[in-house]
This record gives sequence, structure tokens and C-alpha cells, in this order.
Amino acid sequence: MSAVSPVVLAVEAAPNPWFDPSYVTRNWDSIVGYLGEHVRLTVLAVLIGTAIALPLALLARSHRWLAGPVLGLSTLVYTIPSLAMFAFLTPFTGLSVTTVLIGLVLYSLVILVRNFLAGLQAVPPDVREAATGMGYGTARMFLWVDLPLALPAFIT
Repeated sequence: MSAVSPVVLAVEAAPNPWFDPSYVTRNWDSIVGYLGEHVRLTVLAVLIGTAIALPLALLARSHRWLAGPVLGLSTLVYTIPSLAMFAFLTPFTGLSVTTVLIGLVLYSLVILVRNFLAGLQAVPPDVREAATGMGYGTARMFLWVDLPLALPAFIT
């Protein structure tokens, strides 16, 4: 038998001031509910952000002079502190999920637009030219050439 120090016993018996497992068990339903809301907001913000960022990136790729303003504007929005953003949006949307969703979508744009544009610009011009020579139109070129080759940068 090994002797256990009284100090070790006292530490094991003392409650942890940083984490109390009974809090989790008492509030499990609330925790799971808020976790579900968090996941829904995150997924919805990324989907809406993608729906906005992809056309902006396509526009910035086709008109090179727009790349700077689009990236600059999305970066400028990203620098706005969240409390200021919510204070600005609250008169229009109230204190609602919509307010949070708009803020999250705007904050996601800087990352999504930048990665989408980088991925689209990384598609080799000779591959696009070969697809054009094979008779690919704009939509077919995007779906079968640009998207598969730019996808690694998109996912990053």
C-alpha cells in the first residue's frame, strides 16, 4: 500500500474554482440548445457569405480594376468592432437573430472574397484557353474548369 499525502487528499476534495461539472449537468438542455443555435447561425452565415462572396470574386476577376475596391471594402467592414456593428444595425433590425446574422455574414466576406479571388486567379490561363477552344461557354467553364481547380483555395 502506498501512502497518500494529506495535501493530495485535500486538493482532490477541494472544488475546482474554474470548472464545476455539476453546472454542465444542471444546464445540459440550455447548453445543447445554445450550441444548436450557434451551429445554425454559423452555417447560415457561411452559406449567405458564400452566395455574396462568389459573385463578387467572379466580378473582381473579370474586371481587374474592381479587385482592389472589393477587397478593400470587405477588409474595411472587417475592421468595424462587433459592438459598433450591432449598435449600428439595431435601429434597423432590432435585437434579433437577424442582427447577429448580418454581422457574421459581413465579417465572413473578407475571408471568403479573398480566398475565392485567389483561387480563381490561380486557374492557369492556358487551361481556360484550352477549354474555350473546346467550346466551353462561361457557365460550363466555371463549373468544369474554374471551380475544380480553384476549390483547394476556396476550402482554405
